[in-house]
Amino acid sequence: MDWNGEAAATFVVGAGGAWMVGAALTHRGGNFNPAQRRGLFLSGVGFLMCAASARWMQSYGRVGIACSLFGTMTAMMGMYVLMKDRNERRAAEESNPRK
Repeated sequence: MDWNGEAAATFVVGAGGAWMVGAALTHRGGNFNPAQRRGLFLSGVGFLMCAASARWMQSYGRVGIACSLFGTMTAMMGMYVLMKDRNERRAAEESNPRK
């Protein structure tokens, strides 16, 4: 395996995606609520799809591009779930009269 910049970037994205999926499935990354676990899982799967399509599906043409774009959409859905949960918790903390 030739370690050029593209291979290193693919490794970093894939490792981050694997960590997210592992943390969501094993509950060992912290005390995540169900929405956070869902967001971590979706983001991790999306990052893994992007890394896999960048590494092994470049020669497939449109199929590789579609897989990469679908992975990006999945990762963004997971990020949206995480941001929505964070905003809901922040709004609940701000409306809490006991500060």
